[in-house]
Amino acid sequence: MTASEGGTPQGKRWVDPASFFVSVLSGAVMGLAIGNMAFVLDDGKAQSLIARHHPSTLVLQFVGGAMQLGGVCGAMAAFRATDGWGRKAVLYAVAVFMLAGCAVASVGSIPAVIAGRALSGVSIGLVSHAGPMYVNEVAPSHLRAPYGVFIQVSTNLGILASYAGNAGAETLTHGYRYALLFPVPAALALLIVLAFIPESPRWLFSVGKAELGEKALARIRTTPEEVAEERVQIAAALEEQALDAESGWGDLLDARYRRGIATGVATAVLQVATGIDMFTNFAPKTLKQCGFSGHDSMYTVVFGVILTAGSAITGWLVNRVGRRTLLISGGGAMAVLFLVMAVFIDIAPDNSDSGGADRNYASYVTVAALLAFPGIFNLGWGPVGWIIPSEAFPQRLRAKGMTLAVCGNWIADWFVVFTYPWMLTQFGPRWTWAFYCAVNVGAVGFVWRWVRETRGLSLEAAMALYSD
Repeated sequence: MTASEGGTPQGKRWVDPASFFVSVLSGAVMGLAIGNMAFVLDDGKAQSLIARHHPSTLVLQFVGGAMQLGGVCGAMAAFRATDGWGRKAVLYAVAVFMLAGCAVASVGSIPAVIAGRALSGVSIGLVSHAGPMYVNEVAPSHLRAPYGVFIQVSTNLGILASYAGNAGAETLTHGYRYALLFPVPAALALLIVLAFIPESPRWLFSVGKAELGEKALARIRTTPEEVAEERVQIAAALEEQALDAESGWGDLLDARYRRGIATGVATAVLQVATGIDMFTNFAPKTLKQCGFSGHDSMYTVVFGVILTAGSAITGWLVNRVGRRTLLISGGGAMAVLFLVMAVFIDIAPDNSDSGGADRNYASYVTVAALLAFPGIFNLGWGPVGWIIPSEAFPQRLRAKGMTLAVCGNWIADWFVVFTYPWMLTQFGPRWTWAFYCAVNVGAVGFVWRWVRETRGLSLEAAMALYSD
């Protein structure tokens, strides 16, 4: 089989360093900042923030949700910053905000942790917009899709690395302060990489810096034919960007685009409303209740491995099984897992207060459902939840639609993380998980009614399915 037959066009590079490193480090910064909270918020660990300071449930909610609120601010700022400052400048800001957030949070007091996590959230909100944008604009066309998947995979690898690091932090005095520093190496690496990679040629041309754009283009493309092809693509993209600039936010309500806008935003919101981040942040609480407090570090690492494995094969499945099938089957499976957990948690012995190891068959069923959840999520709603908005928004409103979708996603994520400790206290895990079972059933109904199957269609044909 020749190179052209195998998927990589003949004569094309297999690796593009600039977009590869940005995709990997963008995901790593996010994942490392997400995964460390499983230890920081674990009241069963003597060196966690909760065990050292014994905050109230309300304070715990603010600690857990601070990053998500920062993410909303970062996502809102990224829309204008990437166009005004450039892609690289925003990526520099990603590293600086993350380093500042880690430094402030590592002071260790509860106000410092809340403030530091909010700063880290701004970083993640910025990178969730600027990272994929840089990769899409700089990577060669045959590498854009794989490198887009790398962001999700490296995010999950970052979460896994944090889970593994949490085990070491447990052995250190004030270990949670060290855990809050986990994203620092990835942020520093991003700063170093940014010093050696070019700005996006597309952005340089868009702001009238044609000479610099030509130089950047010559750095990322290896042949005159590739440079000429890229110039044509940039010209077409700038025409589309001009159309978008002429549109206003009120055009999102245009009846012609209402279906696509509503579907894209709702899918982004439901992607996290399905409940994944209650487990990435609070899985040890469930493990402790089920009598696994002595093994929760090992189980959270297994959770991270499953999380990563699911995302690694979805890129292969999505164009073979289809978007709707993955979302419907994934949402249905997650609803079943929540139902199983809600039923069996009341049969399992409750070790919440004692931290003991009293467990029965229901304890193992509950933990098995918990461990299966990240794999199911990343086989469907994890990556596919972002494919739908990219296909549903009309071209002239794509930037505004994606900004709305990203902000909605972060707000929903904040709601899940902020309310979960309160729901556990007020209603217990049984009714909390029953609620999220209902949310996933609703998500399946939404997909059945509103999401169109676009497997094998061009982007233009996919967008046409959402136009009224």
